[in-house]
Amino acid sequence: LLPRLATHSELSIGGVISASFCERVNSMGKLTMTDKTTRLAHDTVDKLVTLRINKTTFINQLTCL
Repeated sequence: LLPRLATHSELSIGGVISASFCERVNSMGKLTMTDKTTRLAHDTVDKLVTLRINKTTFINQLTCL
């Protein structure tokens, strides 16, 4: 079934993956922006969200050092 779907629409399979990624990023942004952190700069929020999303990756890389 999946190969047949891929032949009909090449972009629909990647669209689902990117939509779930966007939802995950927005969810992390919501968790990052609390009542105490509403005055953070946009760049700071972007960095915090990136770190929270990749937390396990960063921890794994630090333990390998």
